[in-house]
Amino acid sequence: MKLFAFYFAILLATLFLHSYAIASENKIENCLVPINLKGLNQRVRTCEKELVEVANSGEKQKVIQIYLRLIELFYRQEDGASQDYYLAKLKSDQSFLEKIEHQYLWNRYAGKRFFRANDYLLAKPYFRQGLNIAIAEKNIPWLSHSYNDVGLIELKLNDFKNSLDHYKKSLMLKLQLGDAYSIAKTLINIGSVHTVLEEYEEAISYYQRAHQYYLKYATEHQNSDKIVHSITHLYEYLADAYVKSGDLNKAKKYFDKIVVSIGNQLNTRQQSRILTNLATVLNGQSEYIKARGFLLKALDLKTSGSFDHRVDIYYQLSITYNQLQQSEKAIELLNKGLVILEAHRDNVKKADYHQRLAMIYEAIDPANALFHFKRFQYFRENFLQTKYHSDIKTIQHELVQKRITANLVAEKLKTLSSETKFQVLVNWSLLGVILLILTMSFTVFYFFRNTKKQEALTQSINFHKQQLLLLENEKESQQHCNDPIADKFAFKQLLVNTMIETINIWEIHTQSNKIELAEKSRLWTVSIDGGSLRTRSLDKYLSIDKIPNNPKWKNVVGTCHFILSDSLLTSEHRAVLTQNLELIMSFVKSLSLQPKH
Repeated sequence: MKLFAFYFAILLATLFLHSYAIASENKIENCLVPINLKGLNQRVRTCEKELVEVANSGEKQKVIQIYLRLIELFYRQEDGASQDYYLAKLKSDQSFLEKIEHQYLWNRYAGKRFFRANDYLLAKPYFRQGLNIAIAEKNIPWLSHSYNDVGLIELKLNDFKNSLDHYKKSLMLKLQLGDAYSIAKTLINIGSVHTVLEEYEEAISYYQRAHQYYLKYATEHQNSDKIVHSITHLYEYLADAYVKSGDLNKAKKYFDKIVVSIGNQLNTRQQSRILTNLATVLNGQSEYIKARGFLLKALDLKTSGSFDHRVDIYYQLSITYNQLQQSEKAIELLNKGLVILEAHRDNVKKADYHQRLAMIYEAIDPANALFHFKRFQYFRENFLQTKYHSDIKTIQHELVQKRITANLVAEKLKTLSSETKFQVLVNWSLLGVILLILTMSFTVFYFFRNTKKQEALTQSINFHKQQLLLLENEKESQQHCNDPIADKFAFKQLLVNTMIETINIWEIHTQSNKIELAEKSRLWTVSIDGGSLRTRSLDKYLSIDKIPNNPKWKNVVGTCHFILSDSLLTSEHRAVLTQNLELIMSFVKSLSLQPKH
């Protein structure tokens, strides 16, 4: 009987231990099952409790798995401090180096941590290391994620070409894997690059494709919380693209869809972002009071983590206050936004801020308006240089650059009224001095003008000689239309003619010489030879015999643009320069399409 009782007790103990082990295993599964958007706090508590139990049992791999899950949970909660803690715990664990998967995931999460904190230069090496691991392992799912990560960083660092290249590599792999949700996310990222590049039709096309993949995912995964929030976010992208493209009717369609989802967002950051996007649409529809209400509510929301949404809120609020005749408040908000932007590389937003300030100051302070418009031009041109940093290789790229160049000239012309007002103020204060100087220097000026006329006449004769040579060359080109050598010669002729005409216009317009043009444009080298200033590199472009075999046509184009930037240039001279620019760009397009030998 005692023996039976002893064996019965052992059996009960065994059953108890087995039940405890099963319960512990179930708890681990509760921590490691896929994450839903709801109940993140409860999941964190479950995982932290199970971490203690698993650590005591000595199961190292499960400890690593729970570390990774906690890192992901805290990332979604935007709790950077807790995320840093478990990233450090994970890397210091002895079993960290035993699995390459853990190293790959650690680099991705470390990159995401810095990316969320807007430390893009710190995030980049971690994303790059993750990509290197994925390439070495030839792991397609990892590659699809890492190419997308690097694309995100390159976009934030204004390397648009590399961003698109990495996104498209990610998209190709994700299409191969067939995950509709992941495909949609990368399509949205590609669309966002085109939005930044002001290519709104292409952006909308990618957003609509993403919408189709989201719907496909929704049919395959019923009652998925994340798809609802993702589609709402996509509607924000679509509404923004339509507003920027000027199609407010279509923007309103997505605006109505977004309104109903504000209360369902998981955190205040998302709510703030949606309210700001809605206000952007309302500003476009001239509903400024309603837009102001949304923006003030967005500003009152305390966003979690290091996310800073104030730049967009301040900009949209400045529009509403200015339209409501509160220009001082609008200026105050714009200055606050510029302080925040000092730490960022976003040339587009900096340009927008200075343009808005120039518009407000135009009616009340022409000098300040002119200052901010020049700052707008500076950041706008920086953006365009970044956008078109590579050689022009496609017809589409040619057309886009010509259109943007024309827009830049048009934008510069908008300052004419501000410059005129500013000049009037200066002229009234200096009128007496100017009249005295003009009287004393009339004789010298008359002699100087006659000299310049003679020089202009000489250059005009040379120009017409060059035109005759160009006409002869065009006749030969018609007989040998597929002769790349003849085309290249004609192109060099065109560059020489353009530079001769450009210098002629400069000297007539400014009463100065080509040396001052080279110095001010910073496109040509000025050297000292025998005590005199020389422009040897520029002089080569004034003769067909001296022009380099591979001429730097961008310097010629840049010289034309520099002179065109002067708002006081006559319409006749502006027409000549514009016509020459169009001829040069046509030649560049033609030469780029010829087969290379």
